[in-house]
Parts: sequence; structure tokens; C-alpha cells
Amino acid sequence: MPLDALTLRGLARELDAELSGVRVDKIFQPGKLELAFAVRPRSGAARLMFSFGPSPAVYLTAEKRENPDKAPMFCMLLRKHLTGGRILSIAQAGLERILTLRLECSDELGMKKERSLVCELFGRYSNLILLDHQGLIIDCLRRVDYEMCEARPILPGLFYRLPDPPVKVAADTVDAEQFASEFEKALPGQAADRWLMDRFYGLSPLIAREISHLALGDCAAPISPHVTAGRDALWGAFQKVCGAAEAAKTPCLLLGPSGEYRDFSFLPIAQYGPALSRPMDDYSAMLSLFFETRSKQEKLDKKKRELARIASAAAERLNRKLGEQQKELAAAKDRETLRKWADLLMANLHLVGKGASSVTVLDFFSEDGSSVDIPLDPRLSGHKNAGKYYHDYGRLKNAEARLTDLLAEGERTLSYLDSVLDEIDRAESLGELHDIQEEMAEGGYSKAQVRKKGKPSAPTYSFLHFKTRSGLPVLAGRNNRENEFLSLKHAGKRDIWFHVKNAPGSHVVLQPGGTEPSPADLTDAAMIAAYHSKVRSSALVPVDYTEVRRVKKLKGAGPGMVQYDSFQTAYVTPDAGEIDKLRLQG
Repeated sequence: MPLDALTLRGLARELDAELSGVRVDKIFQPGKLELAFAVRPRSGAARLMFSFGPSPAVYLTAEKRENPDKAPMFCMLLRKHLTGGRILSIAQAGLERILTLRLECSDELGMKKERSLVCELFGRYSNLILLDHQGLIIDCLRRVDYEMCEARPILPGLFYRLPDPPVKVAADTVDAEQFASEFEKALPGQAADRWLMDRFYGLSPLIAREISHLALGDCAAPISPHVTAGRDALWGAFQKVCGAAEAAKTPCLLLGPSGEYRDFSFLPIAQYGPALSRPMDDYSAMLSLFFETRSKQEKLDKKKRELARIASAAAERLNRKLGEQQKELAAAKDRETLRKWADLLMANLHLVGKGASSVTVLDFFSEDGSSVDIPLDPRLSGHKNAGKYYHDYGRLKNAEARLTDLLAEGERTLSYLDSVLDEIDRAESLGELHDIQEEMAEGGYSKAQVRKKGKPSAPTYSFLHFKTRSGLPVLAGRNNRENEFLSLKHAGKRDIWFHVKNAPGSHVVLQPGGTEPSPADLTDAAMIAAYHSKVRSSALVPVDYTEVRRVKKLKGAGPGMVQYDSFQTAYVTPDAGEIDKLRLQG
């Protein structure tokens, strides 16, 4: 996943050809470790993105990021020195993961000055450093003082110098004789990819494994320094890979088993099979697709964690509250003992001594005529102790009805929060999560997002659209507000409503349009409901279905919480592939 030196070589040539002579129109800093230059390359308006997170990268993209209202100080400094400047060249420093942009800029007096922007793409130690025409550091994204790195501090006012090269052979300079010499030093049985990484710099683990795979048919095949056939095969694969880096014409994305973007390289990768290697037109297209997709996914995952944490905390608080209420209800159900004690005390007041903490009396309520010990408050008389028990009995009698209502309301709220957690888990975009956040804000669980301008807009409903195999339309809500609107306002009374039994999930509506739906239509709609639910990975999922007119809002419950009657139940096993065939895109 890191941008290795050989991939950076091809990228540098591509960016230099595309951006030499182009002016920097604007500079933004959308994130703490991200910068974007608005430029107009030969291929059209774009942004030159600089990302300095754990997997740093530089690439041209048409994607735009949301910028903070107030630009950070480093962004302001770059605007002062580089806005309006013309890019002279973009070049890689040797075989280092360092990209240098030379720019011609104007100072406050309109005098032409040269500035350099050094991008060090060293993983978590990546940095962006602005230099003047003499190579003095004006400032940098991450300042490195003497305590952090005594050998190579990066601070304003110091001269910039490249890091010391590693004690290895540069992969782009080695010849056959030198390769053979290094091969003789290999340890017998050492893995070929490990040996390549140990002896040559500029190779990433992925490329070292690829050379081993191409030469020996195994990514970690052992080598012997005395077997010339293995040496020659490795040298041939080594030349082929380095030649591809020089040609810089075949970048590709590596896909995971589910089609997700897993890695990228400057050449097609054979070790995982041809189906998992996707050629790209150019380096920027490859890196933009990879990093922008990953950035969106990271933001989606972060927002999911944030909302799930809020909903889970609310559910946890509610569970604790319900536990206390259940204890109180259990105590309330035991209230008859208090009334019995009060009656027995009133019949035996003459037995209660002054300051007594208990009294033993004959229990005339029992069939065997046994005695019972009644605890007393020694500060009260027998009559007042009886009165206190009558009062506690009446309080608990009233509390039972109230606690029963509170527990029912709490269970409904808990069910609603469970449905919210399911929505968050199944959300596919930030827009869906923002809708869920607004829904949570209406319920008092989350703060609503502050809108920059205008009044809050009315809710929008973008149902998921499907068609059964026979062509009947099916709609599914993406969140509780959409579920409620779909079931209670949008759907026709004779449409067929589906929902997974006793679990959170989407409301699904089959619209037969006055015709009689076939069993296959009902099965397709039931599968859609089962798949868009918390139990989507289960087999033989029970799905209830009935006419929409039999679905009613559950009184006092949150959005999307309904009740229904006169239903039937279908048992289906969700199949992601089949659901995807039924779904309409757009």
C-alpha cells in the first residue's frame, strides 16, 4: 500500500509532463495532513492532492474536499509564497520516496523568486517542506527538532538536506555483475524476496515478492548462492520489473476477493492471478481512485463509529434504568405483605411496646395459625407503624401501574435504538448517516449538524428501488424516517408490506399495481426485507407480510416503529447476489 520508490518514479514523470508550466491558482488544507493545489493541467481543471497520513501520496484528482472555515497557519504560509506561482518541474530525488516541486513565484514587490516544495513520503514520518531559492527551510508541515531527530532536524532557518542513503544497492543502478556479486553473499535457504529487500533499496515487499514469483514461481522461494540457474532467473525478472518502472506505462490496481482496492503498483502483478489486477490509464487516475475511495470509506467508518457509540451509550443507559425499574416493580408486586403487616398491627396494638424494633403476633391470615415477626420503626408508635405500612402499600400499588407503563415504553425505545444501530451498520454513504444523525437529533440522542446557511431543509426520501423477477416494483426504506414515510404515507393501501420478524430492518413494500402477485414475487420481496435487516446473514429468516392498510403507527414509539395484524410469514435465505440482480441502480 505505501507509495514505493519505483511507482513514485513513474508518477513523477507523469506529473512533470502534465504540470510543468502550470500555475497554482489556489491552495487549500482540507485536513490536518492534507493539502490541495487548484491547478489547470493539460487534461483540464483538477487539484493536486498531497496526503501525509500513514500511507502518503501525491496525485491529480477531480474530487473536491470540504475545507475548514479558517485555513491553518501552514496553509496561509503556502498561499503567501506559492499562490500564482508557476510549476517549473516535478522530479524524484534519486530513488528516494521524495518528490520535489520547483516553482517560480513573485514576492511582495513583484520580484521573481524560486521556491521548492519537498514532499517526503516516508509513511508516518512524511512531511511537506517549503524551501527558498538557497535551500533554506521556510517552514514545514511537521517540524522535527533536535530531540526528535538529532541527525536530521527539519526546522525553519536550517538548510534542507536529503536523508542519508541506506547501506544497500540502488535497484535502478545495479548491473548483472553487481547482482551476481550480491547473490553470492546470500545465505543458503534464504527466501528470495527477503534477500532482495535486504540487498537493494527502492523495492517494496510487493515488488520483491513479484520478482521472486516471476523468477521461481513462488513469492518466498528459497535460494542458494551456488545455483546459477536461480540467480539468472532472478536477474531476468529483476531486469523486467525495473524496465517496467522505467517505461512507466502500465500502472494497475490490485483488487481483493470482493472487488475492493487492496494495493497498487507500476506494473501488472501476476502473483495473485490476472483477475485481481486492474490496469489503469495513468498514475493519477490509479492513485485518485485508490485514495479517494479509501478516504470516503474511512470517513464513512468514522461516522459510523461516532453514531454507533452515541446509540450504544443511550441503549446502555436505558438498560440500566430498566434494570432498576424491574427491581422496583418486583418490590411493588410484593406489596401485599405490607398490607398484611398493617392489618396485623392494627389488631395487636396492645402488644407493641414503646421503642420496640419488632413485634411477634399471631398471623390470623395463615391457615395453620402460625406467628409472624413484623419489623418496626422504634421511633414510631404501633399505630403510626401500621399507618406507614398502609402508605407504602398504596404507593407501591400506584407505582406498579406506572412502572409497567415505563417498562413498556423503555422496551419500545430499546427496540428503536436497536433499529438505529442496524441502520448505522447497513448505511452505504455519508448522506445516509447524516439522515440518521438528524433522526437521532430529533429524538434527543445526538446534536443536529449546524447548517451554514438557510433554514433546515425538509427531509428527503431516497428509497432503495428493486424489481421482482416478473418486473413488479419494490421499495425499501434506508432508515426509520424513510420506513415510516414509506409505510404510512407513500405506499398504497393495497400494496404488500414486508418486515423481518422480531428484528430490526427496512420496511419493504411490493407494489403489484392491482394485479395478484405471484409466489415468486412475494419470495423476492421477502428476500429483500430479510437482506436489509439485522439478520441478513442467517438462513431461513422469517419475514412477515400483510397489506399496507393493516400497518399502524405504534403509539408513543420512535420513527418507523409500527404494529400490524392479519399477517402471513415467509421463510427465506437472503442471497446478496440475487438481491443485487433485483436492485435498480441510480
